[in-house]
Amino acid sequence: MGGNPTIPVSLSNESLMAKHLDLEEQEQIDQLKHFWKTYGNLITWVLIVVFGAIAAWNGFNYWQRSQATQSAAMYDEVEKAARANDVVRLERAFADMKERFGKTTYAQQAALLTSKALLDSGKADGAEAALSWLAESASDPAYRSIARLRLSSLMMDRKAYDAAMKLLTEEVPKEFAPLVADRKGDLFALTGKKAEAITEYQRALALMDKDSDYRRIVEVKLGAAGGASSSAINEKPPGKPPGLFQPTANPRRFFGYVLAHWHWLRLLAPAHPGPKNPNRPNWKLQSPCWVCVRYGPRELRKSRLP
Repeated sequence: MGGNPTIPVSLSNESLMAKHLDLEEQEQIDQLKHFWKTYGNLITWVLIVVFGAIAAWNGFNYWQRSQATQSAAMYDEVEKAARANDVVRLERAFADMKERFGKTTYAQQAALLTSKALLDSGKADGAEAALSWLAESASDPAYRSIARLRLSSLMMDRKAYDAAMKLLTEEVPKEFAPLVADRKGDLFALTGKKAEAITEYQRALALMDKDSDYRRIVEVKLGAAGGASSSAINEKPPGKPPGLFQPTANPRRFFGYVLAHWHWLRLLAPAHPGPKNPNRPNWKLQSPCWVCVRYGPRELRKSRLP
């Protein structure tokens, strides 16, 4: 038989479906290529930044833990040297700690410990050097305030009053404000400025907690400087004693006040000898004041003229 061969219907349908699927897949692939071409660089940089930040954060935490561990070991070395009173070993350990771990909390604590140990050993210059470093380099305001207070005390001992006052001009946390005012009062008292010393002592008392035991010491200093104590400052001045004729808008109160002070009216009235009264032989004077006679006590009314 001649002519074209016959193609089954099912085979033609399958081929059409395969072509349709191939077109859909090709379209999706083209969309993905277009999306990556548009946003691929941005996504890449975002992922780099995110993973880089995570890696940096983990690295920073590891570095901090390492620094804390090493600085703690170095602080133990400083503490052992201070306990053994080995000045040379102490100064060497503290110098290494300042150089390697100067920004850590252990270094700030080591500065306070070193200054105290050197001062107890009679090396005031070394103690001042440690406190000066702490006052300038401490990151914590509390440690910086403690260093300035202690350093000002050392300068007061060698009579460097101006330098000590200059240390106390920096703003401090509110917990240290009463102590700074008290130290300023000490400096003013040592330089003979009593008025300024009294002002600073009163400011220290105003800022200090009422339950603080240090208030008694500040009050003693204030009294020695010639100022009034805190109780005298808060106490109200006593009122004026009532006079003889206190002005009032109420007449009844006025006459009541007069009757309450009748004995003063007797002294104001001219006295004259009265008649002898056998019942009251000691009565020598008789007041002509009718207020005293009419409204006075019962004894006075009994002794009036008939």
